[in-house]
Amino acid sequence: MGNQKINGIEYDFSTVTVTIDGTTYKSIQNINWTVGQDHQVVYGAGPLPVGVTPGTFNGTGSFELLLSDYKGFAASLTDMMQTYFDIQCVYSLGGLSVITEDLTKCIMTGNSGNNATGSAALTRSVDFIMLNPPKVDKKSMTSDDADILGTAFRLANLGGSLANLF
Repeated sequence: MGNQKINGIEYDFSTVTVTIDGTTYKSIQNINWTVGQDHQVVYGAGPLPVGVTPGTFNGTGSFELLLSDYKGFAASLTDMMQTYFDIQCVYSLGGLSVITEDLTKCIMTGNSGNNATGSAALTRSVDFIMLNPPKVDKKSMTSDDADILGTAFRLANLGGSLANLF
């Protein structure tokens, strides 16, 4: 299996987890989100604008997870559309830096699923809104981190995992 897609990009490595009340779900297949701010133009007595208000934050997204994990995910939501959860995306692409994006205080707005004959895995899509802007943390890897990452990448291509090393 390839890496998860984050906003449509498959990185050199990626980990996406969703956490609800301490329970973590790791079978996220892909995730997409958008954030924005609705600025409003302010007018005075004349026809020209005098400024802009900061407006309101809006963030929406969706992620897809395996149906087997969706059942546990849905069961852990006290109230399906009113329980907050957090999402963490960790990834790297072609460099020696690791980027972590935390999407906090997300709430489910809907879900959908589709199944096809012969599909490899059954999945369910979860739509959400986020109440906070994403927190982004970029850290440079040490040479030891890069060696471990390189070993993990080679193992993944051979069908193994880091768990086999320890």
